[in-house]
Amino acid sequence: MGEWSFKVGRIFGIQIRLHLFFVMGVAFILLRGHKNGDFTNALFWCFSLYVTVLLHELGHCWAGIRNGARAESILLWPLGGLATITGGRDTPGATIEIAAMGPAVNLILCILIGGGLMLAGSAPSLNPFAWPHSFADGLFRMNLVLLLFNLLPAYPLDGGRILQGVLAIFYGFGRSVLIATRVGQVASIVLGVLAIAYEQILVAVIALYIFLTCGQERQRVKEGAFYSESEQIFGHDFSAGYRSLEAEEKPVRKSWRQRRRELKLRRKATQAAQEESAMRQRVDDLLEKVGRDGIDSLTAKERGFLEEASRKFRSGSQE
Repeated sequence: MGEWSFKVGRIFGIQIRLHLFFVMGVAFILLRGHKNGDFTNALFWCFSLYVTVLLHELGHCWAGIRNGARAESILLWPLGGLATITGGRDTPGATIEIAAMGPAVNLILCILIGGGLMLAGSAPSLNPFAWPHSFADGLFRMNLVLLLFNLLPAYPLDGGRILQGVLAIFYGFGRSVLIATRVGQVASIVLGVLAIAYEQILVAVIALYIFLTCGQERQRVKEGAFYSESEQIFGHDFSAGYRSLEAEEKPVRKSWRQRRRELKLRRKATQAAQEESAMRQRVDDLLEKVGRDGIDSLTAKERGFLEEASRKFRSGSQE
């Protein structure tokens, strides 16, 4: 994806890149605005969307830095933004915080813009599909739509990643991803049906994208080639990801039941090794006694122990 993008600057040390398709989309909107005699409005909305998506991704970056990660870059591409964050704490809590901070930025903007409108005597409309009566009202609606859409429990949207983080507390990372992606597929089907019913082609494409992404994530988990919750595949303002595309893969995080079972097996193996060591030491002591005092010096119990140890060692060597 980086081959189709170029640098436009840095913010707080974070490299900002624009994808070629993003630029083409903006150019198309501006040309249509110019053709319809509404170039100024088109320019304003493109710039507003650019800034809103950038602030959303900066929210993810800030939360990542709070959790010990390094925010490297933000890529603006056709479906929003991609924040590349590496390292940091590998916990469900970090997953939840980083995923939630993007929508939190949109919520803060809604409160600030809505509060300003109310102070000006013009209450904002909570209907995201109504035509805005002012630029400020349009900004409020833009952030409201991004907030509500990102909070849908459809992995890899922000809401889906928050759900996955909560589930990871109880089921471990791998199992939580399987559950969250199944919920995401169901949600994408519902979203797709509604999009077709209301003739919203872009929303239908996004729904298909969510469904396919969930399928890919599920396959990776089942193949055992998945990574930890600190290394998500991608992130944009719709999916709110926050990890590097080139992150090194890690094994699936096991649930507490699996870890508990493995701990019991390790303890059992350790105990068996200790018992075998004690048995070998006891055999050595008895053989030393035989060499010193003769076989008749052994008691019936000691003879029985040597016979039992001999059988055990022979069966162990045969295995």
